[in-house]
Amino acid sequence: DRTTDLEMIILNELGYHVQARHPIGLLVNYLNALEIDDPKINQTSINFVNDALRSVVFVCFQPNIIAASSIALACEKFEFRLPQYWHQVFDCENNL
Repeated sequence: DRTTDLEMIILNELGYHVQARHPIGLLVNYLNALEIDDPKINQTSINFVNDALRSVVFVCFQPNIIAASSIALACEKFEFRLPQYWHQVFDCENNL
């Protein structure tokens, strides 16, 4: 009961605005902007975003960071070279 009470207090403080924005739309736009049309990279990027739903990633990072990170990881996996400053266009840092 105490946990439920505390949860209600937190929700009230947040104004019940607790819905996470899914970065899949951003991901598709980013892939199009980068002109990446490799189906393996595209699907792997989508898979990384969907897998992130099972973790705390959506609580810790903004959708643009999640989308860009999934692209970076997929490109690294398939040894696809991205443009040098691609991440700056999407307001992200390149820490890979």
